[in-house]
Amino acid sequence: MINETFVASDPKSAYEQAVEKYGEALTIVSAKQLKYDDGVLRCEVVIAVPSELFMEKSFGDQSFKEESEEEELISEIGELKAQLEVMKEGVFSDIRENDSVISKVKALFMKKGISEKWLDEILNSLIGTSLVEDKELLASYLIEEIDAALKVKEEDIGNALKVMMLVGPTGVGKTTTIAKLAARYAYLMDRPYKVALLNLDSYKVGAIEQLEHYADIMQIEHIAVSSVEDFRENLEKLEEYDVILVDTAGMSPYD
Repeated sequence: MINETFVASDPKSAYEQAVEKYGEALTIVSAKQLKYDDGVLRCEVVIAVPSELFMEKSFGDQSFKEESEEEELISEIGELKAQLEVMKEGVFSDIRENDSVISKVKALFMKKGISEKWLDEILNSLIGTSLVEDKELLASYLIEEIDAALKVKEEDIGNALKVMMLVGPTGVGKTTTIAKLAARYAYLMDRPYKVALLNLDSYKVGAIEQLEHYADIMQIEHIAVSSVEDFRENLEKLEEYDVILVDTAGMSPYD
């Protein structure tokens, strides 16, 4: 079984979110009320669902037979699917009534990393409409626009070996992105690709174990390498694979 947390203003709403996502095949683990940084009380309901159902809802219509008890690692994958909803909650909780609707909503989305230029284009097109008169309505519209803009291009990689290496600063989500890509190529394409994971991140605590755990769940190859020569040798050993995804150590942008 895998645990997932749903947050709402009351227990009933949080439970209904869980049922909408997973149906009735879930078990309530706990329910508690917490005061967030903005002073608002919210209810957190933790539910447990079969791992196969969790992976199906997270990655598509595929059967994953491996169960996991490591909630923290698995929830990272599940939370990717729910990140827009979490962002919505964060936007609503920070909005203050004494500021203008457009400027406050714009400031909060920029704080979360959304381009000011993109926001200005969208917001300027909405001036004069009822959307700019309601904070929650405007925030919901922007979130829907972001969701619509995040399209994944389908790609047939053919029969040639494809090596993809993810690089970037610490904490940007390279490891979880690799897990998503691995699931997509192994289970969600027009045909299943033979996928292997190579891990070059020996610096972050638990990095090797984290990616190895994802690989075990998806039943794909995972190899941790410690040197350039080791990396070359393993690439040669994996030449019969369709896709090799390489996780690298994150570096501080200030280094």
